[in-house]
Amino acid sequence: MSVERRRRLLIVDDSDDLASALELSLGDHPAIEVVGRASNAEGLVGLVRSKGAEVVLLDLTMPGIDPLDALRELRAAGVPVRVIAFSGRDDGETVAAAERAGADRFLRKCVDPEAIAAAVRSVVE
Repeated sequence: MSVERRRRLLIVDDSDDLASALELSLGDHPAIEVVGRASNAEGLVGLVRSKGAEVVLLDLTMPGIDPLDALRELRAAGVPVRVIAFSGRDDGETVAAAERAGADRFLRKCVDPEAIAAAVRSVVE
């Protein structure tokens, strides 16, 4: 029986309550290691590199730098990381904008932690 390797996840969300809840619930998941949190997308490239993140859960609505701009910057820098765009809005334009910016997957914020864990596994496989 093989043991699944834990995937290194960075949570980027301006809601401290949500980020804390996700860190707590996902931190106990056997397939995920939460390596950090950020409350905005400023300096995302450096943060991903310094934390060694394999996957970023990126809120699309935050103050400061536009998260989609940060995602485009991440892609332009060639950082080998998977990005799950995470938003309370799942209208066609929001999803399409995330895809155009380089998101590997889109999740609506109302999903449960197990769905997030499944998304993390799916983007790294």
